[in-house]
Amino acid sequence: MPYKALFTNPVPGLSPTATSRDNQFGVYLQDDWAQNEHLTWNVGMRWDYERNLGYLDYVTPAAVVAAYGAQDPNAPPGQTYAQSLAKGGVNINDYISTGNNRKAYTGEFQPRLGFSLDINADQRHVVFGGYGRSYDRDLYDYLQVEVTKSALPEYTVFFPNGAATAANGCLGTPCVAWDPKYLGGLPNLQALVASNAAGAEIDAINNNLKVPYSDQVQHRDSQQSRRLEYQHRGGAHLEQERIRLHPGKPRTRRGLLREPRIGLWQQRARLRLADQSATTAARPRPLRY
Repeated sequence: MPYKALFTNPVPGLSPTATSRDNQFGVYLQDDWAQNEHLTWNVGMRWDYERNLGYLDYVTPAAVVAAYGAQDPNAPPGQTYAQSLAKGGVNINDYISTGNNRKAYTGEFQPRLGFSLDINADQRHVVFGGYGRSYDRDLYDYLQVEVTKSALPEYTVFFPNGAATAANGCLGTPCVAWDPKYLGGLPNLQALVASNAAGAEIDAINNNLKVPYSDQVQHRDSQQSRRLEYQHRGGAHLEQERIRLHPGKPRTRRGLLREPRIGLWQQRARLRLADQSATTAARPRPLRY
């Protein structure tokens, strides 16, 4: 006989489904300039613009805003969630969206500069180099949780078990008498709890979201079987650098590939609403129904 069940239960009035319209626009200009028989320049500029209406038009629910000003049960009396976050350097106002205080980023200018130097002008010994910046797109998998996380809380109920030492015979609370009907479908388990957003985990995204980007510098020599590459990643509070020396015969690669959008999660603050009752304050964990 099972000793516990984990299941989700949608909150009435909130939708566990997120939909959004995403508009993307890009312009790219490039030109090659042969300065002389030895040196050729490749100069380009790209500009991208993206409007994700699910993020821009999102309005933080009033219950969530009220919870920020409620007592933090893990703090001294009188200290709110917002004050607890402020002690860690988080201004909660940066995460409260009114539906019109978020703007699409317009600074995605991405310069590209490359050169090829033919030492003897005979195409036998050519040195290549280049620099470029690339911005990435929004990952909707991260953005949508701001809408769906609090709408689909997860609950855990326990059933009597012989290994339990507690007086109620269960390994945790709430303790519910076992009934074979619980094997017959999710609605039978959902009927055990009254779903609401209190105690559920939410995801809040910064109103001034930084777009991740990648700076890349490359150098290679046609007479050497290696390539030197320097890469810097930034945006969304992420700063990374790396230098790679590639052995073996270098391969020609025009342009720069977009880097995966990483680090977006670092702009999210995870919070809990004030109600800590046993039936609603289930901790997030993998669904195993």
